[in-house]
Amino acid sequence: MWRVVTGDDELGGVKVKAGDLILLRYGSGNRDEDQFTQPDNFDIHRENAKEHLAFGAGIHTCLGSQLARKEMIIAFPIIIDRLQNLALDKSKGDLVYIPSVLLRGVMNLNVSYTKRPRP
Repeated sequence: MWRVVTGDDELGGVKVKAGDLILLRYGSGNRDEDQFTQPDNFDIHRENAKEHLAFGAGIHTCLGSQLARKEMIIAFPIIIDRLQNLALDKSKGDLVYIPSVLLRGVMNLNVSYTKRPRP
């Protein structure tokens, strides 16, 4: 998110002046080693997991956040139940990231799994 600095200040050791244009990187904030232990690891049991910025905060909270959370609550158990040994399939090459200034995403997410037989 692009923002205009409203007053002279310092961010992470960098001086910014009123009127400067800055780019806020929420994804980067979710990997802040001062905020999260082992920030690059996916850990749903992290003590401060609710402090991430994925859905914004306050008046800037994502309107779809509750729907996304509900979808995860429903979908994840089904996926985990049906797809055993779910893992990244590294035999198909490294992850290729979509060029983007705002968010980080992959072109393809190749996975391998063993399909659980249905009763």
